Amino acid sequence: TNIKVGLYDEQLRILAQTQARVNYLREQSHVEFNPNHYFRTVLSLLCDCAAAAGGVRYDCATIVLTGQAESFVLLDRRGVPLGNGISWMDMRSEEECREIIDRFGEEKGFSVTGQPWVNTTWTATKLRWLYRNQPEQLEKAEKILLLKDYIQYCLTGICAGERSIRGFTYYMDVLNGDYWDEMLRFCGVTRAQMPELIPPCSDLGVLLPQVS
Repeated sequence: TNIKVGLYDEQLRILAQTQARVNYLREQSHVEFNPNHYFRTVLSLLCDCAAAAGGVRYDCATIVLTGQAESFVLLDRRGVPLGNGISWMDMRSEEECREIIDRFGEEKGFSVTGQPWVNTTWTATKLRWLYRNQPEQLEKAEKILLLKDYIQYCLTGICAGERSIRGFTYYMDVLNGDYWDEMLRFCGVTRAQMPELIPPCSDLGVLLPQVS
């Protein structure tokens, strides 16, 4: 429900905290959000948190991200969002859940993704919905980023996907640590549209100058 930022010292003692509500756009079963507004809120909270810490001095700071695993954003060739992002709470893809079960079976899905059932939370079901209802959006998408991927892309300019949250997409082969190509094809997307996979706790480097 909220975006939260906390500032900690080297002993992980909390120095300051800030938070703001997420402005969701709801229409029946659709739940979306404005990606640009979301990032601006994150950036504003980072600044507010640093200011709230007062006279604390430090040579450098590391930004660590955690958050929603299933929400996602489509980017065009310029790295600009193709409209609103789709939230994990969105429930438009009930029919697509049944299609996935009919095509793959929940037993196979569990053996590949580690998820024991198919529901509208998973990113794959909503990509399948876009493939059936708005295929032009998927065709325009240069990259399909989960929300945390998108925030780190805005901060650093680096397009990468952290592995540990990919199990919630239903298009990740968790045993092999790679994308499940068969599911990607069923959802009408390609491996090229997915970010490069990286391990948890990867160091992505410094912030973009305009963000600093």
